[in-house]
Amino acid sequence: MPLPWMSRADRRRWKSARTVLDLGWLMARWLEGEIASRPGYQPRFGPDKES
Repeated sequence: MPLPWMSRADRRRWKSARTVLDLGWLMARWLEGEIASRPGYQPRFGPDKES
């Protein structure tokens, strides 16, 4: 069962973003499964397989 909160590593990654480009790179990494969580989405759940 996934933990109900974002990992510290993921939180640090998202918090370190300073530009829209940074956010774009992080979103791409999340979509590819390299990052487990993103803000505003269920923690530790990636995108649907059809995304």
